[in-house]
Amino acid sequence: MKKIAVIGLLLMVGFSSAQGVYEFSLVNTSPQSALFFLEPGSQDPSRAKGIFGLFSNPASMGFLHHYEGALAFGIGSKSKFSFQYTAVESTEDQGAIRLPIDFYYKEKGGLNFVGAGYSFGPLGVGIGVVQGDYAGLDLNIKGKTALDLDYQIEDTIYYDYDQDTAVIPVTWNLTVRCSLDVTGTGKGGISSTPIMLGVGMGFGSFGVGIGLKHYKFSGDLNSHMSGVTRTRAIIMGIPHSGWQGSISADAGLRDTLLMNEFGADLSGGRTAFLVGALLDLRVVKIGLSFEKGFSSRIKDINVGYTVINISGEPEYAGIDSIVLNEDSLRAGRAVGNAYVSYSDFKKDTTINEISGQLKIPGYSEVRLGLGFPFFNFYGGAILPSGNKEIGAFYLGTMTSFPLQMVTLRFGTHNRFDYAKDGAGKLIPYRFSSNLGIGATLKTSLGFLGKNFGFPAEFSLGIRTSLLPLLSGIISSEIEDEDIENFKRANLLSGTGFNLGIRVYM
Repeated sequence: MKKIAVIGLLLMVGFSSAQGVYEFSLVNTSPQSALFFLEPGSQDPSRAKGIFGLFSNPASMGFLHHYEGALAFGIGSKSKFSFQYTAVESTEDQGAIRLPIDFYYKEKGGLNFVGAGYSFGPLGVGIGVVQGDYAGLDLNIKGKTALDLDYQIEDTIYYDYDQDTAVIPVTWNLTVRCSLDVTGTGKGGISSTPIMLGVGMGFGSFGVGIGLKHYKFSGDLNSHMSGVTRTRAIIMGIPHSGWQGSISADAGLRDTLLMNEFGADLSGGRTAFLVGALLDLRVVKIGLSFEKGFSSRIKDINVGYTVINISGEPEYAGIDSIVLNEDSLRAGRAVGNAYVSYSDFKKDTTINEISGQLKIPGYSEVRLGLGFPFFNFYGGAILPSGNKEIGAFYLGTMTSFPLQMVTLRFGTHNRFDYAKDGAGKLIPYRFSSNLGIGATLKTSLGFLGKNFGFPAEFSLGIRTSLLPLLSGIISSEIEDEDIENFKRANLLSGTGFNLGIRVYM
């Protein structure tokens, strides 16, 4: 199994023990799943209704009430997986390095959707904003590592006494005890936030619509990792070539190591065009939408990094001071104490700054939904037009129970996002799998006992990520001696909540 690259930087000189905190977090948003359990029509083009259906099917604008407004927000979730990772196997010279890893899967909450619409008879117009798709990483490292080294150095001591100079060949036997205090932080990610204007017309049980969508891209990533090394050496010098005795020596080293510093930011945008159709046959509703994202450029890409890698151990630099017993010297024995010096760790330094633009070729997205009286499902795909582009596959199912004033529902939602690199290889960067329930209450707005006469729908969505369950299945299949003591997250730790309101008249 390949070793983790970041940890590898810390262990290049052979650190033989490690302790501390090693936290890695995958952070993302999942507005599609959040809104699906809150209002299925926000994602399923066959259930699109009113302003909530703007993004899934612009044909829903043809069935707006005279005025409509909607708002949705949510509370995110956090799941934790823990395991012990063997970064370096044990050898005869050093013990194994086992790092306690805490991996978090975080889903951010916040404002999921805001939109408003107005109808002119069969023609409706709506505008809305959805929470951006976000994928990022957080890093937090605070740890200590230890290094033990044993080696010998041949040296020659020149010592003046009795108006003479003793030339003493000596073998220094060194036992080095080195500790490294490591700190590291990193935070950042990339988001794509859409705003959309849609127009639709309804003709009884059939509707069509078009839309114009603009995505705003933004991203930043900053990380810093450093270590301060403190070294203590126990040294014993053994004279030879006619000399006897022993010389005790001491040495110290303090070296500040900047392991990695990285910063990046980007900004840009793109435009997409949508068409949609909605057909209500009573026994089944059919919804279809197509989105074409045009080619664009991500501008203002700035990347700067400084990397200092340890490339070698400290080298012996010579004797700072030495005191020998002169009576022993006259007898051919070298006995005394010394203090020796070492150079800093050898390092390779790389500093670079890059600025530029990235052309993205565009994409096509197709979405199909079928809605029955008590059940609906939808699926779709974002298909890149070329390399260096993003894509996705998604599928959702929902079972509904309409009552007098309340509609209850439960279902599943799954989404897989990926990026295609320059060679056309798929790189997964976001995955969500959720099981959830929802409810919508139809009522009228009121305050302090007064009814304003505005019909309203209050919706609640509760979902839990299935990733903790999947992690348990994966852990049971792992046959790798490098990973031990795998602790999966509690299934309820991935639970998120969403609230929404739609008012109309």
